[in-house]
Amino acid sequence: MARTYVLDTNVLIADPEAPGRFQEHDVVIPLTVVEELDKLKTRPDETGASARRAIRTLEGLRGQGNLSEGVALPGGGRIWVEVSLASRLDLPEALSSDSDDNRILATTANLAKELAGEREVVLVSKDASLRIKAEALKLLAEERGGYLEVDTSSSMNWEPLRARIKQFGMRNSNCLAIAPTATIANITGLSQCIEPTYQNLFVKSNLSGEFTVVNESLVTDLKAAGLWDEVMIADLKYFDGNLARIDRAPAELRRLYATAFEVEPRWLVECAARRQKWIDQSQSLNIYMGGASGKRLELLDLLAQGERDVASLADAAGLGVTSASAHLQILRQANLVTTRRDGTRVLYRLAGREVAELYARLREVAQSRLPDVDAARRAYLGNEGGEPVTREELQRLTKKGKLTVLDVRPREEYAAGHIPSAVSIALDELGGRLAELPVDGQIVAYCRGAYCVLAHDAVRLLAARGRTAQRLTDGMLEWRLADLPVAVP
Repeated sequence: MARTYVLDTNVLIADPEAPGRFQEHDVVIPLTVVEELDKLKTRPDETGASARRAIRTLEGLRGQGNLSEGVALPGGGRIWVEVSLASRLDLPEALSSDSDDNRILATTANLAKELAGEREVVLVSKDASLRIKAEALKLLAEERGGYLEVDTSSSMNWEPLRARIKQFGMRNSNCLAIAPTATIANITGLSQCIEPTYQNLFVKSNLSGEFTVVNESLVTDLKAAGLWDEVMIADLKYFDGNLARIDRAPAELRRLYATAFEVEPRWLVECAARRQKWIDQSQSLNIYMGGASGKRLELLDLLAQGERDVASLADAAGLGVTSASAHLQILRQANLVTTRRDGTRVLYRLAGREVAELYARLREVAQSRLPDVDAARRAYLGNEGGEPVTREELQRLTKKGKLTVLDVRPREEYAAGHIPSAVSIALDELGGRLAELPVDGQIVAYCRGAYCVLAHDAVRLLAARGRTAQRLTDGMLEWRLADLPVAVP
């Protein structure tokens, strides 16, 4: 029997191209899912990027027809956005109508009633609790739905393999898995079995929150040596759990508790090569590089827009305040950022213009020397949607009064400095404030820099609403570095 798959938001976040992977079956996107994607798209992390890609996938399908009525999929099925079924909440009283999950559940349940006897209706979600509720309501629920169609009509002949193993045996690496991994080690209070200790004292963040991880064996040995005191705790915190930098620690303990960053990475790879052959073919291995951090680059990118406090930076970068503070302290120790006090607030800013120049140059070198960077940039930013406007063209057109310059960064970044005459409408407000922009005039949108997706999304939104819009080739970072005029409210 043909199926109709109802997709949860987390499925589209995990795979923005998911709607096209269900072969001949129909796909339904509840309106609630579209609303959730709209809320997530402004996030500056991978979830936000996936939400934007999912929206672009739906936008591409919308160009082939009306999504409320149904659009044909390449495999032969149809896809549509279901608007009305969630409002008919035929669910137990215990399931609140205020819950997005329950509205998705209601859409599935009502659709199953309408199509009873014609098609199987299957809810596809990566949320285990939602699948459990669906099962309790006698609805079909799967984690991966139609991604993988398996032909079970025949099977392979395993007898020759069994005979060969009986004769020659097999390596341990074919049937063993190494444990504990880092996550299991944290749960069991052990260290991961094949890697050196990450740090002797650090804060770990995951979906459950943030918690402190301490090397209990080190604590035991320091207590035995009479060295576990407030001073030692303070030193470990200051040196990020690195015992080698604490002079009062005995040399034998410093050697014994060397962290991953003190071991030459080449030896980790050498060991892994032998493990993969003899112990576990599917091992995973972390390579530790001191100072490397994508989040620190993101914080520098944010500070290039203007000074901010740690709470604001943490929110913009999708970090916990503790993690953001730790990254900022490392950047401060490297003399890349500095601070000043504003009453009780501590404001961070770049240590100087040369730091912004270093960050911009680093991006240029990466894009020119690493082919994967440009491909990743195009995948992240999406279709250009027309030729961008250069800084020179923008200045010329602005002088002639022939366009509106639109700053789609958050308002606090606009307040820290913007292109003269620019109008401030943050991306997450743009859909509701279109009336403030001219209907017939040309609009040029800009954001933080050449790798900022906000201007790309703004141009796509404006074009979809019938406006003439282009984006600036780069953004505020490059504008400042070109020594062009900057306005402050």
